[in-house]
Amino acid sequence: MLSSLRRYSCSEIAQQRMKIIKLYDQYGERATIEAFGADRKVISRWKLRMKKNGGRLESLVPYSTKPKHFRTVKYNLKVVDFIKAQREVHPRLGKEKLKPLLDEHCKLEELRGVNIKTVSESTIGNIIKSHNLFHQKMGRYYHNPNGKWARNEAKKAKRLRVKHSPKPEEFGYILSDTVIRLDNGIRDYYLSAIDAKLKFA
Repeated sequence: MLSSLRRYSCSEIAQQRMKIIKLYDQYGERATIEAFGADRKVISRWKLRMKKNGGRLESLVPYSTKPKHFRTVKYNLKVVDFIKAQREVHPRLGKEKLKPLLDEHCKLEELRGVNIKTVSESTIGNIIKSHNLFHQKMGRYYHNPNGKWARNEAKKAKRLRVKHSPKPEEFGYILSDTVIRLDNGIRDYYLSAIDAKLKFA
């Protein structure tokens, strides 16, 4: 029940629907249409949903509109095999260099009577990524942001920064600063120091 209420309280749409239902029960359909534009059919559908879910308020939360089936891109297997063969021989061969090689391969196959449609550079990069055509063992992975190299980048050591002034319990903790001023080729150094506890500068 608590989880249901939390989900209901996080949804402004569900709260608005409950407000419309209460207005409908109190003043009728005509007033509800004038105020919110919701007729009896819509409100009956919301009430039926609540009834099927045992009166839980979270049933008024709108359903997800995320599609259940996603479109999958289908590549020509002969193009994939060509890219795979080239990447096995030359692991660091990128999409820019693979493009002219693929175009030439498609032209040769067309002369032999096999019609293979060439693809763009970005499509070649997508093929490399989707089919995991990474064969090198050392160095940077090409076009693979999810690879081991990208995940395990060298972590920089955090620089220690003084966010707050220290508050020592005893005197003797000295804070100092230096300002340099250059005037007509002459450097003037201004040094200042203060005891953090005694405030003696």
